Amino acid sequence: MFFSENGANELVTDIGPKGIVGSIDDLFALCRNDLIDDIVITLPWTEDAQINGLVRRLRALPCAVHLCPGALAVKFGSARFGTVGDTPALEVTSRSMEGWASVWKVVQDRLFACTALLFLLPFMLLIALAIKRESPGPVLFRQRRCGFNQHVFKHL
Repeated sequence: MFFSENGANELVTDIGPKGIVGSIDDLFALCRNDLIDDIVITLPWTEDAQINGLVRRLRALPCAVHLCPGALAVKFGSARFGTVGDTPALEVTSRSMEGWASVWKVVQDRLFACTALLFLLPFMLLIALAIKRESPGPVLFRQRRCGFNQHVFKHL
């Protein structure tokens, strides 16, 4: 549902299938009767005075009030609000892991690899024995190869 300061008589072309259903006073009445849980303000951020006045009025309601970040922030779908020091800021990208999270990830990776190796070791030994039994050569294939600038190396 959409509400406007001018009420349902306001002419808006791209607001959605239901259009404007009432005024801000109608919104207050619905909120006070517990029919609305969340209010999203979609005014352009250049309308600072209007947003401040509206937020001041809406604070009295038992509803959550949200500010839509505007067209620029919507382009960055995963953007979220935070603070840099004491200044509010829109975070459009972040580090994949910060602080101890990267250390914990390395520990998890190594624990998983060791556990998987211990679990699969008996199967690998059985396969190695089967190869040794069926083939006269070594279990692991080795070969000399020629690499960049004709550098010869052993390939395992």
